[in-house]
Amino acid sequence: VERRIKKSLFIGIRVYNTSTEERRYVNLAVYGSSEFGESQKNITVSHAESEYRESLSTSYSRPTACCSLPATCVDLYLCAPHHHTMRVPTLAAFLQTTSSSVLLRLGFAAVPRRHFSGQFRRIQQQQRVQQLGLGRCCYSRYSANRIMTGADTFRFADYDCVGFDLDNTLLRYRVGNVIELEYGIMARFLVEQRGYSGKHLLEPLDVDFLQKGLIIDFQRGNILKLGPDGTIHQATHGTKKMAEAEVMAYYGDERKWEVTTEYCENMLVAWNGPLSEKIRTVLDYFDICSTLIFGRIIDTLDEEAHERIGNYNVWPDVLDALVFMYSREHFGQNIGGYFQQLKQNPDKYLQRSSPKLISFLRELKKTKTTFLVTGSHIDFANFTASYALGPDWPELFDVVVGYAKKPGFFTGAKPFIRMEGSTETDPLTPSQLERNHVYSQGNWRDLTVLLQRLAHKEHPRYLYIGDNLIQDMYTPAKFTKADTIAIVEEMAAEGMRDCPALSHPDARYLQSRFWGSYFVAGTNPLLEEPSLWADLIKRCARICVPSMDVLAEYPLDHSYNSFTESVACADGYYPAEPMTLAN
Repeated sequence: VERRIKKSLFIGIRVYNTSTEERRYVNLAVYGSSEFGESQKNITVSHAESEYRESLSTSYSRPTACCSLPATCVDLYLCAPHHHTMRVPTLAAFLQTTSSSVLLRLGFAAVPRRHFSGQFRRIQQQQRVQQLGLGRCCYSRYSANRIMTGADTFRFADYDCVGFDLDNTLLRYRVGNVIELEYGIMARFLVEQRGYSGKHLLEPLDVDFLQKGLIIDFQRGNILKLGPDGTIHQATHGTKKMAEAEVMAYYGDERKWEVTTEYCENMLVAWNGPLSEKIRTVLDYFDICSTLIFGRIIDTLDEEAHERIGNYNVWPDVLDALVFMYSREHFGQNIGGYFQQLKQNPDKYLQRSSPKLISFLRELKKTKTTFLVTGSHIDFANFTASYALGPDWPELFDVVVGYAKKPGFFTGAKPFIRMEGSTETDPLTPSQLERNHVYSQGNWRDLTVLLQRLAHKEHPRYLYIGDNLIQDMYTPAKFTKADTIAIVEEMAAEGMRDCPALSHPDARYLQSRFWGSYFVAGTNPLLEEPSLWADLIKRCARICVPSMDVLAEYPLDHSYNSFTESVACADGYYPAEPMTLAN
């Protein structure tokens, strides 16, 4: 809110007094208003929108005076509606009178930007910063004191230790076949072992209802799609789309729920915290069917009761179905249905990694310390990695960690466990960890002790690559010093700007006309803001790619323009922006 005031254009100063912890908003310019710096006044965020609306009828003029800054911390903020061009040159006189500490915090707020093409936005950004005479300045989330001259860039060559997730990162699944398998197992379990009606559950899979990143409201029987601030942009009751009035009846006129607001502020509270009793986020292709399963059960219960029941207790049974499929003991015991099918038909469900990717990993290990951290138990990880990467796959890494229990791996203190084959034995201290070993469980802090030894550096630079946006992006970015790369297959499924040749073989399972783009909160990409997940990718990842094969195409010293907080900056997605963000 401090950097983005609705869709109004404000040019001004956010003053933060560290002694009193008071924030004051000193207005320098309101777009369309004649009240500027010479009639300086203090405003608050709550008054900002109404003041903007009242000023629309008046004429625009430049600020002619600058205010004094009696505070210890000052940020310049710029906010603009998507249908106006920001008139940054009007600040030139102000910038010339301010200290360099203010200039270091110069940035452009993240506002709707899909009104213009990506090429136009880049030209517009260059014109703005040239007029300011500052070079290209933008916020960087990687260091509070870091200012970029030229593009913020990423290179593998700049890191000492590089880690990977396995599933849906180095190992790619045939997603369509896996989703069909998962849905069938879960539906049969709930009908046969939990007694639910098969009326809707045993219907064919509705692929259009599926999307990663949806949130299940257990008690109300609703499924939600959020914006970055927790606003509920779309919702269903069961599988039935709710009109805006219905959403407001459930969650208030602002379409905000305190639970989702808290979740957006700290996503781990819904993992094992108190919010895990109220909501569940569907984060990857292993649980993507949960929303359809849950929604169809709600539909059935409402039909049987001839009304919306209003208070449901369905999720524990859906969770039991997931545990039935994925419990780590079931791989060796051949129960649950999922593991048996993968072992019997690996060609149907798994993809072999490209020779170029395997060569990339070998080259990386020659100059970097490499590690694998996967949530899969080591017997299943060995089966899938052997299929994808070859029987000597452990040689691609200096250390392998199975059953890592992310995101807790990055925040907790569980000890590493020694492995004998696929059996866990004794807990280990950090000093007992060694190169070329496979371990179970553990934690990031102890792993870094080993990585420091292997890299021969006291403070090595870490990089981690994965697909799960909470486990592999948000948690490392928030709780460790590791940078991250996001693997998001929806980029290829939905299409990217000027990349018609790069598609996804299972695109129909990853595209949804019902929910709209994965990267956009609403169904109209020209009007809506980015989704919660598009915003998280930009905040937590250095770059985002549809697969590891994209990275394997380039040498290790290749420079990628990475995400920044600049409004007009289209960098960070490789090989190009998703179409819905480029419009």
